[in-house]
Amino acid sequence: MLTTAPTVLASHQVLVVEDDEDFRFLVANALRERGHDVLEAPNGGFALRSWFGSDSSAMPDVIVSDLRMPGLSGLGLLTLLRGEEWHGLFVLITAFPEDSTYERAKELGAVVVAKPVDIMALADMVDRCVRIGS
Repeated sequence: MLTTAPTVLASHQVLVVEDDEDFRFLVANALRERGHDVLEAPNGGFALRSWFGSDSSAMPDVIVSDLRMPGLSGLGLLTLLRGEEWHGLFVLITAFPEDSTYERAKELGAVVVAKPVDIMALADMVDRCVRIGS
């Protein structure tokens, strides 16, 4: 039986923000296999400096970010971006799920996913969300 990886209808720019280089590589590759244009950042501060500024065309459609990272956390990044009127999909991944994290992320319109993460299920979720948002 032949199987192929599902593909998205149109390429969407996805930013993966994760300090664990191996995990970031796995997530980024799974999303690339789905046809997404994937950018990578090792932490929130790097992401903010690299892709967010006056050029709104450079802003990604989706961000998949770890919660706890050196420097600017995923929740800190989300808070700053929402304050700048960025309305893309934000997926916050955490090994430390706390009620306050879920509540704050929900208030800011993000999805929280607890580790360990099934990477293919995460890629499926991103695909579904970008299709709905298109």
